[in-house]
Amino acid sequence: MAKRVWRRLGIGLISLVLLLSGSGLALWSGSGIALSQQANQYKAHFQLTELPKEGRIGLRLVLSNVTITNTGTLSWPKNGSSPIKLAYRWFYNYGAPVPKTGKDAWDDLRADLPQDIAPGITVIFPQFIVGVPSTPGDYTLHLNLAQDQSFFSDKGSPDYEIKLTIKPRDTTAPTATISFLPLYTTLTTFPVSWLGKDDPDGTGVATYDLQYKVSGEGDWHDWLLNTSLTSASFTGENGKLYFFRVRASDRAGNTGNYTLNEQAATRLDALSPVSKINTLPTQSASTFLVRWSSFDNVDLAGPELYDVQFREGSNGAWVDWINATASQAAAFRGEPGKIYSFRVRAIDYAGNQEDYSAEAQASTTTSPALDSLYAAPILTATTNTAIFPLVVKNGESGTGNTGIVVKNPGSTPINVFIRINDRAGAPVTRTVNGKEEVVTVDTATTLARVETLLKTIAPGATTTIWTGNISTTLLNGWATVNSDATFQATAVRLPAGGVFPPVQAASSTASRSLFMPLVRKNDQLSSSVINLVNPTVTPADFTLNYYDSNGGLVLTETRKLGRFASTRFSLNNLGTTDPNLRFTGSAIISSSVTLAASVETPLEDGSVASYPALVSAADNTTPLAVYKEVDGVTTTLLVQNGAKEQISVKVEYLDQQDQVIASTTRTIPGFGRTTFWQGDLTDLKSGFAGRARLSTSGGTIAALALGVGPSLKGKALP
Repeated sequence: MAKRVWRRLGIGLISLVLLLSGSGLALWSGSGIALSQQANQYKAHFQLTELPKEGRIGLRLVLSNVTITNTGTLSWPKNGSSPIKLAYRWFYNYGAPVPKTGKDAWDDLRADLPQDIAPGITVIFPQFIVGVPSTPGDYTLHLNLAQDQSFFSDKGSPDYEIKLTIKPRDTTAPTATISFLPLYTTLTTFPVSWLGKDDPDGTGVATYDLQYKVSGEGDWHDWLLNTSLTSASFTGENGKLYFFRVRASDRAGNTGNYTLNEQAATRLDALSPVSKINTLPTQSASTFLVRWSSFDNVDLAGPELYDVQFREGSNGAWVDWINATASQAAAFRGEPGKIYSFRVRAIDYAGNQEDYSAEAQASTTTSPALDSLYAAPILTATTNTAIFPLVVKNGESGTGNTGIVVKNPGSTPINVFIRINDRAGAPVTRTVNGKEEVVTVDTATTLARVETLLKTIAPGATTTIWTGNISTTLLNGWATVNSDATFQATAVRLPAGGVFPPVQAASSTASRSLFMPLVRKNDQLSSSVINLVNPTVTPADFTLNYYDSNGGLVLTETRKLGRFASTRFSLNNLGTTDPNLRFTGSAIISSSVTLAASVETPLEDGSVASYPALVSAADNTTPLAVYKEVDGVTTTLLVQNGAKEQISVKVEYLDQQDQVIASTTRTIPGFGRTTFWQGDLTDLKSGFAGRARLSTSGGTIAALALGVGPSLKGKALP
């Protein structure tokens, strides 16, 4: 009887436990329920797709997508006096648990269930945070569900185990840098990017702090703080220069330092530059200098390149003349008597390009009379070779820069080779590896050459080779222009500082005998300068004889000039017996090899009379263009007697129909010179534009016609 009662009580006790459990309460120990029964009631299945292999002291371990399915028979309560939570424990690999306190201490972090979890229901924890032991080493992480201090594993549902290595604390801060920024940006809002780098054994970059500063301001300003971005858009103000720097923090909380200076910078330039053609005179010679200038709204961003167009006539089509040039001047060759207009546009360093103006920015009319001004700037006769004894870039003594103008008069394109040489030329011998050897012609050519350019010129077109565009920084030298086809060429030189008017010069002819009808020894500023070149492979020995206007010998100089070499010297430095001697006269060069030369003589108005040294002719059959009060120009005809015998020279003036309308005859003493100023001839009316034909009674003469402009009206050349 007693036995039956016990069983009933036992059955009642069991029923009570089930009831309580059905009510959401789990009574683990002392319930009288068999362990196998409890395991069936409290059972969980774990699944992790990514298992961590290591952790780091000082960092929480993050387990992603922890998936748990209630495979038991009882619901898991979220709330109540004893809720069930996702929990963990740490064990040494030899099986003992890791204490929560002491040298290996770890934080016990648990996660609440999102709701009551009924049997068969699966719950996912996207991120489960785990505290790690405080000592480096190898451990095993046990995952399971727990109610207070009891785990499901205590009732037969096994832990989910993960073996990990816990690494020492990360104490090294990461580094960071701003990615390259362009020198200029045209965007008001522009992208900035950066990059961080942590130690290979570090915890990895987590966040960034960025600062910026405006040039001219002392303080750095916070831009972005605690951001995980690696790029962002920054909005600035036009014309300002912005500096940037960045620092990074890692997952362990280590934060790097900002650099003292900026890591990248850019200047905001969103506006186009403004350029213009400088004012041109109402009338110009056929070859004239065009200059342009510009303004940029941003300091130091000034225009990098220019495009220049011209048009012929008042309503002609605009034609590209120069594209993408860094120069601010070029020589233009037009046809006499035509109107030429110009406009320019600029592109700055930031890439902003302005539009061409709708109207012309400057215009001029070419005058045939002005071709005689200052420089004999006429094109050479059609030739295959042209020599320019002086070509400079940032030349010494303020000689400035040179532009060589080449015209293709033919009906098919031509290729033109421009060889620019240094004035030093090339030696005959040189020492190589301690031995003296002869310098071959090919080697000498290479030694003397600074640069060789190839230009293709369209039929009827003209191109300008401006020394400002060549690669060398400084040049004091000379140049040759060569082509298989015929061409015409002239040059213009803009002295340093933009001195105006420019010095123009026709190309020179090489000869063993050269004649110069106008030379002058005066003070330092007004004495003639001779440019001389030896274009041959043989060193030159030559003499220069200087004569006064009556043919009296002033001085004989003996000089040498190396092969492919050039020189430039002032008559102010002539070694006359009387150093203060002044004279105006002529000169003759006699050389062992062919030379080429040009002469520059400063005039009262600041201009320069420039001409190529001449090769004499017994009879100048080619008439010279002369003018009387045409566009303010009156020419002077200069005639030199190249021999010791006295000669008679007749000058006939021809009108446009080649009719002789005036003539005059003069006697020139041996080695003397004379001038015929067209302003003296009453038979020539104001506005006369014609030609002068010279003939002699024998002997050798050299002649040229030079004009002076309105500022020297009424004056003849000396």
